[in-house]
Amino acid sequence: MKVEILLSMGDSSEAGKVIAKSISAASQHHDLAAYLPPLYSLQATLPSPSTASSVKFAKSTLKRALASTSSSAFPQWTYHLSLQLAAMSDFAGALSALRDVERLAETRHDEGVVWASRVLIARLAVGEGFPDVAREAIGQVAGWMGFEMSDPPAEEKGKGKGASSQEKDKRDAGDVLKTQIATLGRQLAIQFVLVFCVFQAREGNVRLAKEKLKVAHQLLDDRRLEAGEQEGWTKINIHPAEAVKRSGTTNLLAPSSSPHLPPPPTPLSITLQLSPRSTVYGFAFLVSVAVHRDPFGSKPRSTLFANEGLKTIDGKLLGTEALPLLPPPLVRPHLASLAAMKVHLSLFSAELATMRSAFTLARQHLDSALATARTHNLWESNASLQARLTLDEGLLAQARADNALAEQCFNVVISLDAASVPTDLTSLALISLLTLRLSLGDPPASLAQLANRIVSRATSPSLHLIAELAQALTKTEITKSKTHLSEALKRANATLANHAKAVILALLANLFLFTRNDQAQKMLSASYNITRGMGARDDVRSDLEKTQNVPGDESVGNVRLGLWVGERLVESYKRNEPNKVKKQEQLNSAHRHVLATESATNLKGR
Repeated sequence: MKVEILLSMGDSSEAGKVIAKSISAASQHHDLAAYLPPLYSLQATLPSPSTASSVKFAKSTLKRALASTSSSAFPQWTYHLSLQLAAMSDFAGALSALRDVERLAETRHDEGVVWASRVLIARLAVGEGFPDVAREAIGQVAGWMGFEMSDPPAEEKGKGKGASSQEKDKRDAGDVLKTQIATLGRQLAIQFVLVFCVFQAREGNVRLAKEKLKVAHQLLDDRRLEAGEQEGWTKINIHPAEAVKRSGTTNLLAPSSSPHLPPPPTPLSITLQLSPRSTVYGFAFLVSVAVHRDPFGSKPRSTLFANEGLKTIDGKLLGTEALPLLPPPLVRPHLASLAAMKVHLSLFSAELATMRSAFTLARQHLDSALATARTHNLWESNASLQARLTLDEGLLAQARADNALAEQCFNVVISLDAASVPTDLTSLALISLLTLRLSLGDPPASLAQLANRIVSRATSPSLHLIAELAQALTKTEITKSKTHLSEALKRANATLANHAKAVILALLANLFLFTRNDQAQKMLSASYNITRGMGARDDVRSDLEKTQNVPGDESVGNVRLGLWVGERLVESYKRNEPNKVKKQEQLNSAHRHVLATESATNLKGR
């Protein structure tokens, strides 16, 4: 009680002295041994003027506590102290601490803790970029929850089974899921499903990720909240130690007097500090945008998720919606996590807007991302964020034909320290630079070195797609280019990457244009339909154009790709379908109109 009063007054120094005296006294009396673990735990949370020294002191305190705490007598505190240590360690230290929790839980048959530790390992590994560790942990939990780890081909789904049999399989899977959620708890189940979806999307199993994402949203939309869910903590039951069973005493320590603090461990349960509900909601929208990352459609689900996520998070950051009741030390990190999600939602929105040729909107989202990052001190020390925003600036500049700025941005990303920048960003910068240099007239063979760098980094399905495209663009033999483009098209279809599919179909068609006009025309038409479906900016059209029904921006989509494909369609139609030439030329005029408007805007801006 005295420590809590001192901490509430901001006197952490005096609180530290009180705790140190208490630890000294408890160490000298065997009957007070039960109080040592909670005292060490509290000591590790004391704030310090120096963050680095505070973390170092806290970790050494927790390691000392774990060494002196009997896991057979006080398993709840061994769990609690290990989880505390994991939360403030680097990847290796956190993984080691979580493995210790997992092993102890398996030994004691604390099923809830076993699966909770594996969920936390999966979350850690996906977040830190360790796919092998993530695959193992996710595979264990997914199998337990009845999830598949890969998406079978559409033609094999339900093969050999009638409708009633398939329906029974769904019901059985639903029953298994309900049982496991009851063991794990709703909050951990939601977090696992979201992490599962991120991992599967990265692995190229986009259909599976979309399917399971519905489970997360269903759980989030259920308003029957668990105790602590609003604040972000969850309770997991454990088996009592033998000494507790014999004595029948389970309440060794009084609960915290603070109403918004999670309850301390007891011989019958532990409490996990996760993320407040508002953070999880924001993360769910972020994952949804990443999984549905597709600019196709008049109102793509990706943009709907992004807009809803930004609206929800802005309400918390701007103070129009109440924050959850959190311990004072957790308020600032909570706001920082919300701000980080807003930054990434803004960047996703900018990328989607760029693909949809909504350049002004893309500019607004990029400015918002940078302003939010700087306001919440997320910019200076985050090389990954700097790389992504710089890449997005380059992509927008390339779309607006500002080639000098685009090349500068791509080279900056490529030059950054590889250890601090994800491979995906470097590969995207390399392929963007490659296509830019090709458009400026560099011969394909001279860009083979860039292509080789992309190929050497291909470690995931999306990067393999980029590698195939890079090789196709730099091969001088048509046959080899066709082979690589065909493989890239397979990967684009498998990962539901419509934006990539439009580009690949256009490039394939260009190879067939003068030899197999009928095949080329089919591919060009398919590419053009996707391209036109990538957006609508009707506000650019004049009233006269709307009155006369002249094709305008609602028929444009991605402007530059649409014009490139449209011009080749005109050449193709002239050979065997001249009646389609006039309409296509009208559509091409709409593309040119947007580009001319954009060019005029750029000149004014300079």
